[in-house]
Amino acid sequence: MSVLGRKEMQFLRKAGMPDGFRESRLEGGANNQVYRIDAGGSAYLLKVYFQHPDDRRNRLNAEFSFCACAWNNGAHWTPKPLMADAESNCGLYEFISGRALDSSEITWPRVEESLTFFKEMNGFREKPDAQQLPIASEACFSLSEHLACVGKRVDRLNSINGHSDVERRALKFVQEELSPAWQKIRENVVADAQAHKIGMDDRINHDNRCLSPSDFGFHNAILTPQDRLRFIDFEYAGWDDPAKTICDFFCQPRLRVPRAFYPDFA
Repeated sequence: MSVLGRKEMQFLRKAGMPDGFRESRLEGGANNQVYRIDAGGSAYLLKVYFQHPDDRRNRLNAEFSFCACAWNNGAHWTPKPLMADAESNCGLYEFISGRALDSSEITWPRVEESLTFFKEMNGFREKPDAQQLPIASEACFSLSEHLACVGKRVDRLNSINGHSDVERRALKFVQEELSPAWQKIRENVVADAQAHKIGMDDRINHDNRCLSPSDFGFHNAILTPQDRLRFIDFEYAGWDDPAKTICDFFCQPRLRVPRAFYPDFA
């Protein structure tokens, strides 16, 4: 019995998938449903994108258009995009064989490999298809926008209900440690901006923005049998502040990048 629903089957038929294909659900799709499709000696990745009524971000468009832009311009680091359908919220991609990295494998040559991907993407930033890419999720182009973005997250944590023991302990940490630390950082940013005569609402111009994978890091990388990295998960990708791209790379917790690499990466 197929694990796919009617809309997914219709999408695959529309994509020209032959009869008798095999599908298997993959783990690790977070809120999305991800499947491997085997047909005619080839493997494909079917991604069914999650959409919450309170979150209107178009994850399918962000990811598919970013991958299409990369492939159209010769940067074959992402999965090759094959077909997207807004009605079913499905995307079909090349299936990349390989494995996840281990933390011991995060060396400077691997960081350089990641930078090569980033630099290649930004090498064709002036091309029409790159110019049409969306603004990245939670993109910030001024200091006030950066502070507002973080502040909103801290405020959300301050609204933890505290019904259970773990919630009460979390709320205690937020109120007694996180919030005071955040307030101090906020004050330092404002003071530094004033000292350097930078307006809090001054926006970086287009030339200083970058095409960012957004959720950029080794947690979203696959090491192929050819010993080459390929990158996945571009649902939040688009135009952003390069400072946030650096934060994305070093602040993700699943596969930590040694801070010793920070100066050279930046």
